[in-house]
Amino acid sequence: MAVYRTRAANTTAMYAIQWFQGHSFDFNKRQVKSHRARLRKIGIDIAQKCNISKFSPVIVKNVREIVVSECLIPDWYKKPVYLKAV
Repeated sequence: MAVYRTRAANTTAMYAIQWFQGHSFDFNKRQVKSHRARLRKIGIDIAQKCNISKFSPVIVKNVREIVVSECLIPDWYKKPVYLKAV
C-alpha cells in the first residue's frame, strides 16, 4: 500500500504518534485499517499495545560533539550592494 499524497503520509505518522502515546483505535473503520497496513510495513502494529521496552523508534549509532566557531568571510568575497541609493 503505497502513499502518494503528503497528507496521507502525515496522517499515518499521526496514527503512529497516537499509538506511541497509548491511544486505542477502532479497527472496524477502513481508514484505521489502511494506516495500520502502512505502519505494519515498517514494523509498527497499532493493534498491539505499545511496549516501550521492545519498541525503540530511534537507534543511535554514532554520537559526536559539534564545536561552533566563527566563520570568517574570505578575502575574495564581495558583499551584495542591493540597498545602495540610485
